[in-house]
Amino acid sequence: MQKIRKKIRQYIVFIFLFILGANFMKNINVPKSESILKEAIKRKDIPNSNYILCQWARVTGFDWRMIRNEEGEKTKKYIKISGVNPFIEFNFKYEFLMSGNSFILYIEEKKIYYSEEERMEVTEYTVTGWDILYPIKREPEEFFITKRYIVEGDLAKKKSIDD
Repeated sequence: MQKIRKKIRQYIVFIFLFILGANFMKNINVPKSESILKEAIKRKDIPNSNYILCQWARVTGFDWRMIRNEEGEKTKKYIKISGVNPFIEFNFKYEFLMSGNSFILYIEEKKIYYSEEERMEVTEYTVTGWDILYPIKREPEEFFITKRYIVEGDLAKKKSIDD
């Protein structure tokens, strides 16, 4: 019985060390500088400016779900943005978008209006810049890819004329 307990303890230690090592490797795995597109920012390092935290959400009429408003309060409100847009700057893979990453959108102006098209009140923010919140989330099979950077592998392949 004691041999079995010893084996179980060994397996538990092995699994713990493997998980610890894997997490360490994700942070130490720095891609080649030419493949780095943008560095993620930790919440404590967000510049002192007007910003909101949002996630990609594809619903009728909206591409964004605000998860924290400009006062830092939690919310689940669907919004529109104008101005700078991460999805115009980068053509992210669908899998990257579906991973639930949070984007920091730096805002200049907030408008609330009634949209005849949507038949509801719409909140629209004018965005002047953006960052992605650390850690960057990816599909489970991309376990060892860095959580610190958006890299070329996060982008969809451009279609050529031959495709």
